[in-house]
Amino acid sequence: DNGQGLDLDTAAAAAFIDEVKAHPWCLVVSSNQPHTPWNRGDASAYDPAELTLPPYLVDTPATREGMAAYYAEITYLDAQFGRVMADLAASGEAAETVVIFLTEQGSNFPFCKWTCYETGLRATTIARWPDHIAANTTNSALIQYIDITPTLVDLAGGDPTHYDFDGTSLASLLTTPGATSPHDYIFGLQTTRGIAHGSDAYAIRTVRDNRYRLIWNLNFSTLFQNSVTKNFAPYLSWIRPAPPSDDFATQRHLAYQQRPEFELYDLNADPWSLHNLAPQPAYQDRIKTLQAALQSWMRQQGDEGIPTELAAFDHMPEK
Repeated sequence: DNGQGLDLDTAAAAAFIDEVKAHPWCLVVSSNQPHTPWNRGDASAYDPAELTLPPYLVDTPATREGMAAYYAEITYLDAQFGRVMADLAASGEAAETVVIFLTEQGSNFPFCKWTCYETGLRATTIARWPDHIAANTTNSALIQYIDITPTLVDLAGGDPTHYDFDGTSLASLLTTPGATSPHDYIFGLQTTRGIAHGSDAYAIRTVRDNRYRLIWNLNFSTLFQNSVTKNFAPYLSWIRPAPPSDDFATQRHLAYQQRPEFELYDLNADPWSLHNLAPQPAYQDRIKTLQAALQSWMRQQGDEGIPTELAAFDHMPEK
C-alpha cells in the first residue's frame, strides 16, 4: 500500500505463504487502513445520526460524518484481514501459525493520533495460535510494540535475552492463563517538530501504570498544532464564534491546543481522560513516582527532552 488508500495486495501474501510453507517463515502484512483520507468501505452502512460518540468528542454533524467514514474504513480493514486469514487457512498452515494483529495508534480525531492521551496510544492487539493461546480470552496487561520482536523470537524457539532488546517477550503472557505483565510501567512520546502543519516544537512524554497516566508537556507554553488543527473538518466544527465560558465545544477546542505542563488521569474512573488530576494536592506523590519512572526511561533512551526535540531534524532522512 502506498499510503494513498489503495487496496492491499492480499494475493501476494497468499503466494508467499504457498511458496515458503515447507519451511519456517515470517510474514508482515501491513494495510494503510483506516488512515485518512477515509475513502474505503461503505460509509452508508453507518448512519451518522444513529452513532454513539465517545464523550471526549464534541457532537457535531462533521464529527458524526467523520466517524461514519472511519467506521466504514475499519470494516474494510476487517475484510482485508479476513482475506489473509482465509488464505492462511487454505494453505493448511493456520494450525501451526502464530497470528498477531496490531493497530498502529489512535484515530485521526482530536486527542488521539499525534497525542499521548490514552485514545492516542492505546492500540488493539489480537493474538491467535491454536492449542497454545486460549481462545476467547482477554488480558488487560501493559504491553508495548517493542515487546513484539522478542516475543516472536521466543515463540520461534530462540532466546530473546541474547539480544539487546528494549522490549520483553510476552510468550508466557500469551500462553499461560493468569500470567501478568512483565512491565510495571509503559512509555510513550510525541513530537510536532517536522510533522505536517506541526508546531515548531511541542515535546510530549508519557508514562502509565496499571491505573494512572502521566503526561508531561515539555513545551506547554506554546500552542500544540498539527494537521488536525489546520484542516480536519470535525475539529474545525468545534470552533464557536462567541461561545459562553462553559461551552463544551470551546473547552475541547482550546484544550487540544493549550495544555498544562502536567496532566494526570485515573484511567479506571476516567477512561476518556477528561479530568486532569495533576493540580490536586492529593496526587502529588503519585505524580512524583510516575515522573521518576519516566525520567529514568528517558535517560535510558538518551532522551534529553527539549534539546532532543530541537534536534529532531538531524535524525530525519533526507528527501
